Amino acid sequence: MASERIPQAFIDEVLARVDLVALIGTRVELKKTGRDFTGRCPFHEERTPSFTVSPAKQFYHCFGCGAHGSALGFLMAYDRQSFPDALQALAHEVGLELPDRAQTKPDPERIHALALAEEAAAFFSAALRQSTRAQAYLDQRGVSREIGDRFRLGYAPGGRALVQALGSDPERLAGLARIGLSANRGDRFRNRLMFPIRNARGEVIGFGGRALQSDDQPKYLNSPESLLFHKGSELYGLHEARTSAGRLERLIVVEGYIDVLALSQSGFSESVATLGTSLTAEQVHKLIGVTPEVVFCFDGDAAGRRASFRALEIALPFARAGLNFRFLGLPDGEDPDSFVRRAGSEAFRERLERSRSLSEALFFALEKRFDAKSIESRVALAREAQRLAGCVTDPLYRELLTQGITERFHLPARSITSPRAPRVPSGNPARAPRVARGRGGLVRQLLTHLIHQPSLIRLLPPAAELQTFPMPGLDHVGNIQAAWIERGGFSTGRLLEYFRGTATGAILEQLAVPATPLDEKASQEEVLALVEQIRTQNTTQIRLEELLTQSRERDLTVEEKKEFQSLELILKRSPKTPG
Repeated sequence: MASERIPQAFIDEVLARVDLVALIGTRVELKKTGRDFTGRCPFHEERTPSFTVSPAKQFYHCFGCGAHGSALGFLMAYDRQSFPDALQALAHEVGLELPDRAQTKPDPERIHALALAEEAAAFFSAALRQSTRAQAYLDQRGVSREIGDRFRLGYAPGGRALVQALGSDPERLAGLARIGLSANRGDRFRNRLMFPIRNARGEVIGFGGRALQSDDQPKYLNSPESLLFHKGSELYGLHEARTSAGRLERLIVVEGYIDVLALSQSGFSESVATLGTSLTAEQVHKLIGVTPEVVFCFDGDAAGRRASFRALEIALPFARAGLNFRFLGLPDGEDPDSFVRRAGSEAFRERLERSRSLSEALFFALEKRFDAKSIESRVALAREAQRLAGCVTDPLYRELLTQGITERFHLPARSITSPRAPRVPSGNPARAPRVARGRGGLVRQLLTHLIHQPSLIRLLPPAAELQTFPMPGLDHVGNIQAAWIERGGFSTGRLLEYFRGTATGAILEQLAVPATPLDEKASQEEVLALVEQIRTQNTTQIRLEELLTQSRERDLTVEEKKEFQSLELILKRSPKTPG
């Protein structure tokens, strides 16, 4: 599941053979402490060791910065490798050969598309050296030759220059169409400064083009979706940022290609850009897979402020210990490029150090949007705050964020927390709203046990019974149960890798932070108790909804109303933390 091209069984085999302690021990000095090993975290500066490696779980975790994962995750973070490269390195270490080299045939269409994209990039690069207009534009924007070479900037002449340069062979022309560069009707990019977009391996997968004449519209044009290029999941400059000197401590996300060039030239090589669209969850997932700190720095205009708020909404579900989202504001009318050229790199660095945290940015956004003077505006503020806090999936962060909102805006706590189950009126329950409230706390506890001790999966009820329960989050439990049956068991590290890049994997990543250790017997008892509570809640909920349905058709009897109240009381007393 971690890779569509590499069989999951092979990934499991590699992880089963790797000695995680030995792997990390070649890069970090480790000392045995009880059943685990400890050392100073390689991902942040610290004096007191807070980095632990568990041989039993095949899992590492830092209590200081929150970094954690399997052997694959460690290589990806420490050596700044892509997933395929990290897997290849581990496979080589344990004496295995990647299936895609030993058994499977390469995808000829993809290879052909990559070759064409590389040829196009080389053509654009050569054309830039011949274009006085494009060179003059770069000089005007203050882009150095060194930065231009590093980002492989190019120029797209007019007409059918690219089509003619790459040949008139029908198969090659069809290949150009498949990767979104040009087709028989002529070049897609004409009279534009070209920005090659590269993947983690440094392969060119698409292009962005900036018009050099004001009457050419649109000003920016990207490659369309293609075999290689998916705009919503890529970030311009990420390859260059990852291969720059030094370890990546953070990434600065901006809006434009030129912004990335300007910041990189000013000493901020950790800059990347969205590709002309709003930030996506896929992009955030990619960002936090590279670094624990992400700074959003959008233009100082109305569109930039909307983009910043959108980024805040996208980041909230990812908020947890060990991740740091920050927001850097710019003066009205400024963008990162104009700001560093006018004020200099030190002024930008000062603003970077003063950037707002995720919670501070949320408070600031609420203050700007609501005056909170009238009752009506305070009601609107409370509803928006409730919506935003509800986006957070980490229970502790959500609880503290809610507390911060109520204190900052002097709101009653109950106005921000999730609504309680409705009170049964004295008359007909049909007039009461449908019972709906957060019941995922039990599921979250269960998932926490399963990620830390996967063998406890054998205590779960049959999959057929789980599927009858409507409780949110149980689909993740079912996925783990199915994977356990398919793979025949696994450690914490292997479980995380199995679900890498999936919704279930994102939940497990949040819950993988080491909790207070319990002995196996205590954990078994807790899991059995949680399963029974989940079963009780679901049967209660199902019966409650049956009574609600009946109440819409007829008046309930006195006994049925008493039963309704009793069932509602059971749900009120159950855990309220959403999953």
